[in-house]
Amino acid sequence: MNKDTIVGFILIAVILVGYSIWMTPSQEEMEQRRRQADSISVVRQQQRVLDSVRMAAEIKRVQQELEQGPDKVEATIDQQTSESGIGYQQLRDRFGLFASASKGQERIIYLENDVMRIAVNTKGGYIREVELKNYKTFDSMPLKIFDVNTALFDLSFFAQNRNINTSNFFFEPYYRSQVYDGDELKTRNDSLVFGMRLYADNDMGEQDPNQYIEFEYRLQTDQYMMGFDINLVGMDNVMAANTSFIGLDWKADMLRQEKSVDRFNGSTIYYKHLNDDVDYLSEGDSDEESIRTRLKWVSYKQRFFSASLIAGEHFDNAELRTTTNPSPANPRYLKTMHASLELPF
Repeated sequence: MNKDTIVGFILIAVILVGYSIWMTPSQEEMEQRRRQADSISVVRQQQRVLDSVRMAAEIKRVQQELEQGPDKVEATIDQQTSESGIGYQQLRDRFGLFASASKGQERIIYLENDVMRIAVNTKGGYIREVELKNYKTFDSMPLKIFDVNTALFDLSFFAQNRNINTSNFFFEPYYRSQVYDGDELKTRNDSLVFGMRLYADNDMGEQDPNQYIEFEYRLQTDQYMMGFDINLVGMDNVMAANTSFIGLDWKADMLRQEKSVDRFNGSTIYYKHLNDDVDYLSEGDSDEESIRTRLKWVSYKQRFFSASLIAGEHFDNAELRTTTNPSPANPRYLKTMHASLELPF
């Protein structure tokens, strides 16, 4: 073996060792992967348990109905569908500490300044419609950014071994110091602050005023930018102890405002990396992207208008997707936008 061959082997060994060191994830990355794997495992295990419990309960119910006969079965169904037929304990078994918030009356509360009129739904506590007051569509109709019937904003987390989705529960309006006329709130003294609160129950089965999730909306008189805070009060004893993030789902069907559609400048999702450039999904076809770096903002872009969600610090682990419904119910339908994000907890 000559000298050149030995040197070659040494160089190859150095390259292999260097590559293995370079590709080895850091301790922080390994810990993050472990937490994600543990969270996924817990979710799947809890879902299997819930499915088994629901299946056993359904089998038992069917057996009881068969034993009772047709007349008693009809009476049982009537009782179950009546408002008094579902007791608190049944709701507690299903929703845990959010049992009381699972029943309520859906209301729309309007927040308004000089340039926007925003509809907030008590079920889910989120914005279901935004109308821009200084603009009209091509046929002189009110300009609404997204479809009121498909808008969704949902937080998800585990509490008492139950997967909680805030969009399923009724929030309580918290008016602070605003002067309001029914469910119409307007900016006064240059600003408006309004809260929607999802209360958790105490051990007595009553909503606890010291345990809630609040969506706080802050609106200035002539601004298109709205302040939005998610306040978690007294939730350390409600959420699972190993919670490291909260899931956020934001979905909307964007609407056409112009007479024609520009296929070269179409609707899509734009997003900004925390310490990098802006990127976007396909403006023509349906598209999706999994992003494991931190994001600063996500924006649902139309031709001339957009709806954006901007993080105070950052979002984690984004799943972005655009799709097109071949048979939309709304004649102004453009494209469906969906973002699944993680909020550090």
